[in-house]
Order: sequence, then C-alpha cells, then structure tokens
Amino acid sequence: MKRVIWFLLAMLLPLLLLVISCCGHVAPELTFHSLSGSCAAVEESTANISLEDGKVLFSGSVSTPTPCYDLEAEVELLTSSNTSYPRVIIVNITARERQGECIQCIGEIPFSGEIGLLDTGEYDILILYEGSTIGQQMIEVE
Repeated sequence: MKRVIWFLLAMLLPLLLLVISCCGHVAPELTFHSLSGSCAAVEESTANISLEDGKVLFSGSVSTPTPCYDLEAEVELLTSSNTSYPRVIIVNITARERQGECIQCIGEIPFSGEIGLLDTGEYDILILYEGSTIGQQMIEVE
C-alpha cells in the first residue's frame, strides 16, 4: 500500500509543480478612492495613467446623472499564452446612487487609485467607466 502511495505522489508531484509554476501569478492589488461629487461644468469622463516605483497610478473624474453617487472599482488581469502580447489590466469603475435627496445637476466625481503587486513585463492598462474606455496606456514594469 505504501508503494502505491509513493508511486502516486511521484507521478503527481511534477504535475502539481508545473501547475504552480505556470499559474502562480499574484493577482494585482487595487487601491481605489473616490471623492464627493459636485455639479459638472462639462459632461465628460476621463482618466490619466502613469507608472511610479513599479505601481500603476491613475486618476480622473466621471460624469454621473447627479453628484450623489459613490464609485466602486474592480481590477482584472487578462493573460495570454502568447508571451509576445502584453498582459491587459482592466480597472472597471461603476457608480451607485446614494439614497436621499440630491441637487439636480450633472455630477462630476473625482477618483484616484493604484495597482500594485505587478510582475515585471509590459501591460496594457484600461480604465473603464460603466463599460466604456475612459483611459488607456501601455506601461512597462521593470
């Protein structure tokens, strides 16, 4: 019985190590902040993206139906088996209406954030608001 167990371990261990080594990427870490909204002068959503000390920094503002919205963000890393293509990082920002009374004007809500824990390599960074691209930048983490 012990021989069977050792045989199975010897056969499965290399496979397990292969899975861990090929898929052991650490997920990017997202930090996201949004500020209080105000009435907007222009109905536009934009984002700026930069790289500093191995972290992707982004900031901008989004347009909402009123200033009384809270923003949330999620990050997603898309990888390809073809290593000649850059990895794609998508930050998807969504707005959620706050309860209660609110001034009736087009809102503008500023935000900022950073993406850390990135492996070295080239990345295509996309900032989306409600599914539409508001910022995109190719960066290289060294």
